[in-house]
Amino acid sequence: MKCVSLAAAIVLTTAPVLARAAEPAADPRFVWDLSELYANDAAFDAERKAIADALPGIAALKGTLGRDAASLARAMHAIADLHKRLDRLETAHLIERHPDPSDRRGVLIKLSNTGLDLIDRAVVAVTELESSAVGNAIGSDKERLQLENGLRRMLTAHERP
Repeated sequence: MKCVSLAAAIVLTTAPVLARAAEPAADPRFVWDLSELYANDAAFDAERKAIADALPGIAALKGTLGRDAASLARAMHAIADLHKRLDRLETAHLIERHPDPSDRRGVLIKLSNTGLDLIDRAVVAVTELESSAVGNAIGSDKERLQLENGLRRMLTAHERP
């Protein structure tokens, strides 16, 4: 399940930024060339959606493998499909695979330095886009400060102890 969780995190956190960054009017500082992996934005978005849609199905397979041959076959196909998708991310040097030291059957997947850099740039891009959107939507500094303070109080109230 570690593999599934990391794959979900990678796909779901970077996809919206990457998709936005590929729009024609995007700031060139935030555009990543993924053409070696995906022919166009639609192909990237389809892949992201396919991974996101597959994750709950893989998690649901837990405890079903011994039920019958059909269950085992479904699980093997689902896992093989996920591995193909992870292979693409590994080819782009966004993730690294390492043997699980506590379970010889397992593989641990982590973001590579390139993947971490992509996430860092994505966070900056999202922050700048959000800041720009807020700046355009809220006219005065006083209104912006009131909104920031209100949001900060809301977030603080919902933080885990």
